Amino acid sequence: MELDLSTISTQNQISNTANSAVITIKPRKNISLADLFDLWLYRDLIWTLSVRDIQIRYKQTILGAAWAVIQPLATSGVATIIFGKFLGLASNSLLEYFLSVFPAMILWTLFASILTQASNSLLSNAEMLRKVYFPRLIIPISSAGAPLLDFSVSTVTLILVLAIFAPASLLSLSVFPLILLSVSISALGLGIALSALTAIYRDFRLILAFITQLLFFLTPIMYPLREQIPSSWLPYFSLNPMFGTISALKASLNNIPIDTQTLLISIVSGLVLFIFGIFIFGKIERRFADVI
Repeated sequence: MELDLSTISTQNQISNTANSAVITIKPRKNISLADLFDLWLYRDLIWTLSVRDIQIRYKQTILGAAWAVIQPLATSGVATIIFGKFLGLASNSLLEYFLSVFPAMILWTLFASILTQASNSLLSNAEMLRKVYFPRLIIPISSAGAPLLDFSVSTVTLILVLAIFAPASLLSLSVFPLILLSVSISALGLGIALSALTAIYRDFRLILAFITQLLFFLTPIMYPLREQIPSSWLPYFSLNPMFGTISALKASLNNIPIDTQTLLISIVSGLVLFIFGIFIFGKIERRFADVI
């Protein structure tokens, strides 16, 4: 009796195919907790990308990290002359006005830098996104490394300035870590959302400049905006995550009681922005490979 081995092999293949499970690969619709846990597993990559951005930022520069101090210092100096002297916004001395504007300008520079770097991060790393798999959320998060380094350098300068001209104000910096955390989270959340939207719609690169400029004028950095606003309007202005934080910083430096309600509204607004950014990123992430 002869066996047809080819027939038996074909039948076995058909049987195995029928019994095997069918796996369908689909793009995910949202970011899950497991995806957020992956960020911790890829923490070394976040560190590596942050260091790379810092090296690129200061490559072939003469002053290097000193630019982190020069920008807010020069802006605060010009604001002191124009707004403090010429427009008469310095209620006491020009030095006190400068010591009020300089810390606020440092915080604003951090916010604007994280927002800008995160918003453009996906387009700046397009080649990497096409070739290697890793959690895409790592790209905008790692872009905050260089602005945070600049902020650290500026903060050291701020401490030295306060130690020389207003040593009593150093005790008021105890609220600084909370304000820093709120500013970083809100800037990163908005930057994450804009990074995803910019990858799909290039118009958001232009919208970014408009948003940054609008928030700058709605933040009491160089002028006492809070004192000019009716109390009934304060909750609405506090939805700007920078309004309550910078107002709280200025109040603490001037030994004035902090408006807790305004600060809490801005902090909650920043948290909502962060959650919104993660949500938008998860919704759009599956389209990155087709458009970047």
